Amino acid sequence: MSGEDIEVTNDGTGAGNYAYQLSDAGLAKVQSVVGTNYTVVLGGSGTVTIAQVVATTVLSDGGFTFDGTTKASEVTNLTASVVGKTVGLDSSDIDVTDDGSAAGDYVYQLNATGLAKVQSAAGANYTVRVGDTGTITIAKAQATTA
Repeated sequence: MSGEDIEVTNDGTGAGNYAYQLSDAGLAKVQSVVGTNYTVVLGGSGTVTIAQVVATTVLSDGGFTFDGTTKASEVTNLTASVVGKTVGLDSSDIDVTDDGSAAGDYVYQLNATGLAKVQSAAGANYTVRVGDTGTITIAKAQATTA
């Protein structure tokens, strides 16, 4: 059997299910193998499945200098990278563990909104999963004395 022996009724290259059946040439080949004592008829179709690729998100680290009011979750320079694409993140896209405004390191991860944003950027051929966490650093401010 070869490529001309089957027909794919909804052919494509993206993730999904594609139905196929024997072509007239394929039926003729099967008939020649089983001989004249049998009549070969098309009995149905099969399915070829192209599965989505699992893609892991890589979160950037970010930060800013302590100002006494801005919380870690309000950082503005975070991104998520997936399948060669970079997606800008904002406070609505992340959850920060023990969010605060004091100097130090804060761990964050994508929430459902952020995951949906990254999935949209990756496209339908990928299933995006949350990878490692990222870190937001609030650096200590310099104190000046008079």
